[in-house]
This record gives sequence, C-alpha cells and structure tokens, in this order.
Amino acid sequence: MRMKKSKKNNDIYLKEPIDNLVREYLKKKELPISTKNVISDTCKNLKNKNNKMPKVKKILAMSCCLSVLIFTIVLAHDGKIKIKNPFFNESPGIKTAINNGFIYKENLEYVFSNNVGIKVNSFFMDDNYLGIELNLNFEDFSCNLSDEELSKNIEFEKVLIYDENNNILYYKNNDFLNEFVKERNIEDVEKNTINSGSNIFFESNLNNRNHIINGVYNLYSNKFPKSKKIFIEIENINIEEEKIVKGNWNISIDVPENMYDREIITSNVFNNDKNIEITKVVTSETNTRVDFYIKNIEKLPENKNQDIVEEMINEGKTTEEIRKKLEEYNKGDNKEWFEDVYIENETGKKFYQDFNLIEGNTIITDKEKKEIKGTFTLSLTKYDLSRELKLHFIFNNVNYTIKLTN
Repeated sequence: MRMKKSKKNNDIYLKEPIDNLVREYLKKKELPISTKNVISDTCKNLKNKNNKMPKVKKILAMSCCLSVLIFTIVLAHDGKIKIKNPFFNESPGIKTAINNGFIYKENLEYVFSNNVGIKVNSFFMDDNYLGIELNLNFEDFSCNLSDEELSKNIEFEKVLIYDENNNILYYKNNDFLNEFVKERNIEDVEKNTINSGSNIFFESNLNNRNHIINGVYNLYSNKFPKSKKIFIEIENINIEEEKIVKGNWNISIDVPENMYDREIITSNVFNNDKNIEITKVVTSETNTRVDFYIKNIEKLPENKNQDIVEEMINEGKTTEEIRKKLEEYNKGDNKEWFEDVYIENETGKKFYQDFNLIEGNTIITDKEKKEIKGTFTLSLTKYDLSRELKLHFIFNNVNYTIKLTN
C-alpha cells in the first residue's frame, strides 16, 4: 500500500516575507503532518503569479503558521475487526459505525472511459469525515505493469467532488475547479468550498490479480454539509510520469438517509476544574470530540513523541502498533503530559483516543499566556453511548475525572 501524505487541497498564495517565515517555521516539529504539507505546498506555488486567494483564506493560512499544533499521545484501543474497513487506517470509531450499518455499499456498474472503468465500492459521510472507496478496472486496458506496479504509480490528474447544492467537498486542479464554477455560475466560491484535507492511497488486490485496483479517498473537514447526492468527476489518469490515460469519468452517489439526516449528541458537563474547562463534548456515528481549555500552566512540556508518531503514520502502521511503540518509549523519563485519556460508559467500557482520526487530536498552546486549547477525538460512538459518562485523563501527573450526561 502506498500512503500519500495528508494535505489540504486548497491552493494558497502568500507573499515572499511570509514565505520566509513559513520555511523557518516548518523546521519545527510541533505541527501535524497535514498542516506541514499544506504550508509546504504553499511555498512551492509561490512563483505562480496567477494563483490568487481570497483574503479570508490568507488570514487562515497565516494563523496556521503562527499556531503551534501538537498531537496528544494516548492512542485508540482497537477492537475486533468484523468488516474490512479501508477508511482512516481502520479507525476504531469508524469501524464501529460501519459494523452498525453506517456505510453505503452497493454493487454499482463501472463507468468506462478509454477502456478503464471506475466505480464507487463503498462510502460514508458524517460532519467531519468522508470516506470514498473506488474500484478501478484496467482489465481491458493495454498495460505491461503488474497490479502492484499499477497501484504504486496511479494518480488522478483532475478530481472534483461536490454535492447537489454545488458544495465543493474536494478538488484537485485549479483549472478544473474554475471550469465548474463558471459552468454552474457560482458567485461565492469561498462559501461553496469546504476546506477539506485528504489522505489518498491506491492498492492492488493481492488475492485477485486481474488489474482491479482499489483507491481510497479519506477526507476530513470541520463541517461537511448534509448532502443527499455526491458527484465525483475525474479527468485523466497518470500511470508513471510519461503515460497518461485520457478519459472522463462521472460518478454519482445517492447518500443514504442515515447519513444526510444525521444528528450529533451534545453532552452536559459537570464538575469542571477551576483551571481545566471542558467546553464541548459531541458524539456522532463515528467518534466523540472533546474540546477543552486549560489555563495557569506553570510549565508547558514538550511533546517528545511527535517524531515517532509521524514516522509510523507515514509507514502505514496501525493504531495498535503506534500505541505499543509509545508505551515502550514513554517509560521513566520519557513520560508525557497527557496520559490515560478515555471516556467510560455506564457498562464500564472505556473508549480511548482514536488516533487514526489525526486532525481531531490537536492542541494549540500559548506559552506567553500559559494556556492550552485542544481537542480529543475518542472512539466512543452513538452506538455505545449511555446516559452518564466519565471523561478521564492525567495532566501533569494529576488525575481528572469529569462527569458527563446526555
């Protein structure tokens, strides 16, 4: 499996003084992978004078550079695999949702162009995560590469994913986007564009060597719309640098009612500590997100695990493999500042951080004010929710247990 690094898909234009600041900032190790990549992509595109960006997005890009985002280190607890889950490296929360029917899986027909067929194999969508599993059929395409070589060298040249209300969920290639905007007479492109990040990979089916390749789009956002229909437009497929499959593939998905009619559940918070405030707890079909705020911190420790986590994610390691590695590392002097983060339901079952939902486990630090704002994303879903919950974590060697009710 070839994992492509997470990145934001919106192109950004920054002037040279900011570019210098960004390049220096990238040398630091506190940024999440996806944030580093979007800034890196920004710098690469600086020479393109025609690349323009709305003022709001410039401000967003600059604030990304000037905030310190640090991953927390207590990882998710994997359960048994009942259904193969290609999404977000087998995220435990998403796995639970799929096992409970929160998945679109239909035997659709291939859409063919230039003897290459593409269809959607499975799909899910909630407020923050969108997963699309594609099936690519190269059976009738003349190609000397093996399935493994194909999967390592495939890349779509142009991609556009949008819904029935012209909300742009993901795009690759500015010209492709501009054609769509002009064709649909979209006046406020920024309003219609979801600022989503992506993790994309292709893999061959080792048990069925017949030029059938799987492709997975894992997209994440602060807020996906409640779309009833999803459209995927793909133009041209690059196979190695010099070989291009010319073609156009237009695919549509009818989103199931349990996805477009989804609702999150907000928990009430009790017994907040005077210096630790849990500001919001929301539970969906795929996860629970906890927003928190900590003040009056005498010393902000460094996150020593970041290099290990980034390296293992890039190697495609599972949550369980990362967790075991960090447990070894975090003995003795290597002990970190957040430990044993979980939510416990009334049956006594504990749900740990879902580290595969990488953008949902972040911390923003303000060293001058001695404050922290952060988010934990845990594997508790609606399917295991109870009336009363306990949120537990250790911060700076102090145990905290906070009562939650629904």
